Amino acid sequence: MSANSMPTPISVPEEKGGKSTGLIIGIFIAVILAIIVIFVAAGSSSEDKHKKHKKQHKKHKKHKKHKKHNDPDVVVKVITLSADSWCGFCKKMGKEREEIQKLCEKKGIEYQFVSDIEAPEEFDKLKKELKPKGFPHNVGFNDVQEQKVVVPGYMPAEAFVERMLSGI
Repeated sequence: MSANSMPTPISVPEEKGGKSTGLIIGIFIAVILAIIVIFVAAGSSSEDKHKKHKKQHKKHKKHKKHKKHNDPDVVVKVITLSADSWCGFCKKMGKEREEIQKLCEKKGIEYQFVSDIEAPEEFDKLKKELKPKGFPHNVGFNDVQEQKVVVPGYMPAEAFVERMLSGI
C-alpha cells in the first residue's frame, strides 16, 4: 500500500429492509417500555387512592359519637333534602330514613332528613343554600360546615352511609 492510498472500507451486506429494520425495532422497544412505565405509574396511583381511602375511613372510625373532629376530611353531618310531595325516589328514601339514621349514629354522624311536606320552610331555606340539581339531594358536611360529599339521588341505606363516609 502506498502512502497516498486509503484502505478500502469494509461493507456489511444490508439485511432485507435495510437500516430501517433496526430503527423499527428500536422504536418498538421504546414504545413497549413507555407502556410499561405508564401502567406501573397508573397502578401506584390507584394504590395510593385506595390507601388514602382506607386512611380516611380509619380516621372516621376513631371518632365514635359526634364530636368536634377539626379534620376537614371527616364527614360529621348529613342532610337529605327530600321532595316527598312529588318525587318517587324521595318517598323511597323516606321509607329508609330510620335505618339511615341508625347507621349514621353508629358511625358518629348526625343525620337530618328534611321533607318538603313535613318542614316546608326549612326545606325551602336549605334548597336555596344547597342549590340541588335533583332530588333526593344528600350532602355531607365536615366540622366547619363545608360541603364534603354530595350524593344526588336515591341509594339503599348501607350504600348511602358508606358513600358518605368515603368522602367521594
